[in-house]
Amino acid sequence: MSADGGLYPELVRNRSFKDASRPVDWSLTNGADRHSTMSVDSSWPLNTLNLHSLRVNMDGRFTLEIGGSWGMNVVKGDR
Repeated sequence: MSADGGLYPELVRNRSFKDASRPVDWSLTNGADRHSTMSVDSSWPLNTLNLHSLRVNMDGRFTLEIGGSWGMNVVKGDR
């Protein structure tokens, strides 16, 4: 979506997980009889400016959705 071939970070709300102790504007939906979870994690900071990340504990099929400002185009198999 951006000129250099990446995603504009501004399209992802709460992308640094600084707004709350839970993943605001993110939702995880489990498949039948599955128990995947997500949480904000501070145990492995990316750098001094990005202290939080999203931890997903996977248990089978799930859907992770991000509340973007205008939506994002994600194509299976693209890099």
